[in-house]
Amino acid sequence: MPLLLKQCGIALMLLHSFFFQIFAAQGIPSVALLFVGFILVFVSRLSKVGGSICFRIMKFRPEQLAWVVLLVWCVLGNYNLFNRDSFNGVLLFTLATIMLLWDKPDWGRFFMNCLLAFALVHAFFTVLFFFVPALNHSITAMLSLVKEQSSYISGVTNHYSTNSLYISVGMLAAFAKVYSGQKRWVFPAVFFLFANLLTSKRGPLLFSVIALVVCYFVVFKVRLRTILVFVASLALIAFIISRVALGSPEVLYGIERIMSSFSGLGTNAAAVLSGRDMLYREAWRMFLHNPLLGRGWGAFIAITGLPMAHNIYLQMLAECGIIGFIVLMFCLVKSLFMCAKPFLFPAGVALGGEARFYLMFSLAMQVFFILYGLTGNPLYDGVITIPVLLSYALCYGTRRSPGLPAYDPTGIRKKRPKIKAAWR
Repeated sequence: MPLLLKQCGIALMLLHSFFFQIFAAQGIPSVALLFVGFILVFVSRLSKVGGSICFRIMKFRPEQLAWVVLLVWCVLGNYNLFNRDSFNGVLLFTLATIMLLWDKPDWGRFFMNCLLAFALVHAFFTVLFFFVPALNHSITAMLSLVKEQSSYISGVTNHYSTNSLYISVGMLAAFAKVYSGQKRWVFPAVFFLFANLLTSKRGPLLFSVIALVVCYFVVFKVRLRTILVFVASLALIAFIISRVALGSPEVLYGIERIMSSFSGLGTNAAAVLSGRDMLYREAWRMFLHNPLLGRGWGAFIAITGLPMAHNIYLQMLAECGIIGFIVLMFCLVKSLFMCAKPFLFPAGVALGGEARFYLMFSLAMQVFFILYGLTGNPLYDGVITIPVLLSYALCYGTRRSPGLPAYDPTGIRKKRPKIKAAWR
């Protein structure tokens, strides 16, 4: 029963994350799904530990305590606690939920299946609209979506950026399955990559590819032969994509946008940043106004009247000050090392197939989150906040599982007896 409640809660939270724009177009308050999902997960936790929550708080480890501090800081320093903007509730509910899920990841398989299924919906409709443009208008009208781009690039979302983020998450999960030895996921992984290119969104595509490369190098400790095979594979994929682009101006436009990100560096950086430099300057001015404590969570939009800063680090400095920024960076760095350590320093760790897959996916998601945070709003906009933070919980749960060694906070490689992994 506790596991069923946990799975239902996760499903509702992911439904809100992946389809909130469709729900909004139908007049359905999808934030209620997030709230109910959190309640279900909370109840499952109580039934599992008999309500001894205070006792478990005493057992929190440093990286877990850091998330608790971040949650409390965001609540106490909220610029407008009753602001109806959805990103406030999304982050707070999700942070609270990951604290309830970082035990044994018995929910991991269900979470990954839901995530892949929901992301595949967005990838499927993007490719479908590309090949059958007439369906784009009819399905969009049926769902009452108000798109900023009328073409296929936004899929069944309001904006192509949102669509690209969903597809990127699915692409990371599919390639993690390939990395873990599940060869049947090669085609779905390439399908996600193709759909992501169709969106013509530079940031999520580039950062997801970089995250996959970093994950591959960390997991497999790449040798020269492997690097040559990897480069040859990329060249083959680039050739196939170029052939497709010749018959589609939209795909060619997406490639040109990506290439301009590199050719424009150092010559016209403002154009490459798409006007984000103004947002960065505003965030920095707000930070200098109160550098220690910040102006409060959610203050950037309320005070400046501008969209989010498109840089989570600058916005965290502006809203939560140096204290909140340090806590966030501690969470990110500590969690990243915790996820990568079993691959970099095995020290007798026998990772089973499922645990290996969970850590690969979490590592790729964490790298993607850190990189995309430089130019996007993955901590604020609620589009992928839930999948990303649940991937952190998946990392913690896998490392805390029976059969896996306890995390060594000193970072020193020690000899441990060989043990069997709990997940195979």
